[in-house]
Amino acid sequence: MACFGTLCRRNKNIEKLDDVFSDEEKMSAKETNESIEVESAKTFEQHKITSLLLLGPGESGKSTIIKQLRKKYEKTYEPHEISQQSYDIIKGTINSLLEIFKRAIYLSENDENYKVESSVIQRGEQLTKHFQNLPLAYDETHDQIFTKQIYENCLGLWNDPGVRKSWDTHKPIHLPDSTV
Repeated sequence: MACFGTLCRRNKNIEKLDDVFSDEEKMSAKETNESIEVESAKTFEQHKITSLLLLGPGESGKSTIIKQLRKKYEKTYEPHEISQQSYDIIKGTINSLLEIFKRAIYLSENDENYKVESSVIQRGEQLTKHFQNLPLAYDETHDQIFTKQIYENCLGLWNDPGVRKSWDTHKPIHLPDSTV
């Protein structure tokens, strides 16, 4: 071993570190080094990262595969991940309801059977404003995504006969398969 660092600077006569340590200290250092290497290898195996690129159209199960893998191998979700999933589900539900509402408004222009009440239109407008102000991803500042007012607006939209009738003819509306 070559000499380096402050030890050599302090004592110019020491040429090698082997001259400084006893045989017992060397053995102890070697055993410590080996145990560190074994632990490091175990840690590396436990945290081995594999990259996986999943391609496919919407609603084809890409996220489901990842969730199943996580459930099988990691067993738990972090609280922020649970919040993100809840946020995505609620946001998707509101988005789908608004699409049905827009379809009902469109159909009511040409057919009296799809007439939407003016109070329901106001609820839809409020819900649309709320939805447009939501960020793409969850953050702590939007913990109240589904307030009582939002719930009542959604319920009011869903209970309107024109919106319900629009839902019954949902074929021309693009909705995610999970909505149907």
